[in-house]
Amino acid sequence: MRKIRELMRLKYELGRSHREIAASLGVANSTVSDYAGRASAAGLSWPLPEGLDDAALEAALFPPLPPSRAVRPEPDWDRVHRELQRHKGVTLRLLWLEYRTVHPDGYGYSRFCDR
Repeated sequence: MRKIRELMRLKYELGRSHREIAASLGVANSTVSDYAGRASAAGLSWPLPEGLDDAALEAALFPPLPPSRAVRPEPDWDRVHRELQRHKGVTLRLLWLEYRTVHPDGYGYSRFCDR
């Protein structure tokens, strides 16, 4: 959070450009733009309110995402396990590609593997 506080100080108190701030803090220019946008959306300005600790600052800039309401079609897990055991060349990636061919709105690869 120290970099975010410094970013805001450089931007609002000293009027530095995003490129100068990025070079000063050792972060990407896109990170400076993202954090400045988040601060603006959260209604934060410089100087930050007294008593705003790092946890509160983080909560203001990175609010939790609402849970997804999308219903994903479940793969046939019994078939997945059978195919993995039966055929030597079958991989989770191959089975996931087959699943996504049938269900384009289904799970992403990492979620497929986790489940």
